[in-house]
Amino acid sequence: MDDRARGSGIGIVGLGACLPSRIRGNDWWAGRLPEEPSGDLMSDAVEGAHASGGDAWSIARRWAREPFHGAVHRRVIDDAHASSDLEIAACRQALELARLSPSEISTLLGYSQVTDDAGPGNQGLVARALELPRELLALSVEGGCASFVTHLELACRLGAAGKHTLMFQSSATSRISDPDTFPSTQVGDGAVAQIVGPVADGLGYVDGLHWLRPELRDGLVLGRMDGERRWYEAGPRPSPLVISARDRRLATQMGAVGPEYCREVCAALLQRNGLGPDDVDFFVCAQAGAWFGEAAAVTLGIGAGRWVPAGDHFQRYGHLLAASAPLNLWVAWTTGRLRVGDLVLIYSPGVGFIQAAALVRWSLPAPPAKTAATEVP
Repeated sequence: MDDRARGSGIGIVGLGACLPSRIRGNDWWAGRLPEEPSGDLMSDAVEGAHASGGDAWSIARRWAREPFHGAVHRRVIDDAHASSDLEIAACRQALELARLSPSEISTLLGYSQVTDDAGPGNQGLVARALELPRELLALSVEGGCASFVTHLELACRLGAAGKHTLMFQSSATSRISDPDTFPSTQVGDGAVAQIVGPVADGLGYVDGLHWLRPELRDGLVLGRMDGERRWYEAGPRPSPLVISARDRRLATQMGAVGPEYCREVCAALLQRNGLGPDDVDFFVCAQAGAWFGEAAAVTLGIGAGRWVPAGDHFQRYGHLLAASAPLNLWVAWTTGRLRVGDLVLIYSPGVGFIQAAALVRWSLPAPPAKTAATEVP
């Protein structure tokens, strides 16, 4: 094993995923969307980056002129279920596949893109359903779409005492997307869970890097549909909370420069560890669109076969925001793309604007044959 990238002995020992059983195809939007793509940030981002040229943007342009920008299917949560239902099911599967009991969990870290209640977070609901120990450090840790990488770094630091941390990230973004706008066609729902604990010497977490670009903070926000900033105040008419571009210019920039932002932080992380793109065995990335994972990989200099293509992730499930990067990892693991000892580079951006990357020496053996995400009806 390359001594430049030895793991800390703390890594991922279990994975789980839960997806709603309901599949929403593109035909659901028939008659709902305007003929002109008003509010179509994907097209704006690609057109805005046209001058950049290069392979990454030729990838993005392939999808830009399709009505749904490469989206085909997405899983959608049913009205009878809440985010916590997905999270509990994903955590149960992670425990089962890791062959761990709830009593062996000492820390719970989670982030729900749409919590069951406005507050507090869902960690109490998850802990109660799973019957986790009374003595439990339970936190809702929010890093936007980058939350998985943040959770992983915190869990590996906490794992020095030889204990286990259970983590989850979920999306019920269909509930906070305006169905009459194009961005709603890109999102899906689901939950992913991980367990972090002791692994073999030389495997596990290697290093991580978080950068913040606060100047992009107002690009995308969750707020009132009528644009008022005081989301918690009642107005003359009810105004639902939706994800929207408060500053369209900044939102476009996040997409247009996204692969370059990925290259910046990932290259810095690799260089800090004396590594380059050729040393990476597999690249795990949030897929905010059909084009993003491939464009980010190409910009980094990571060749085909070392990342999950859109046909196996985004086009099946849509963009799961905070759950996107960990679902990408789940797909890579369950499809046999990861081997013990592989050097895995993980990247996820998050509005705010967070650039989060991590290096992991893979520690989890291949799952049982045909392991699939659990479903809620």
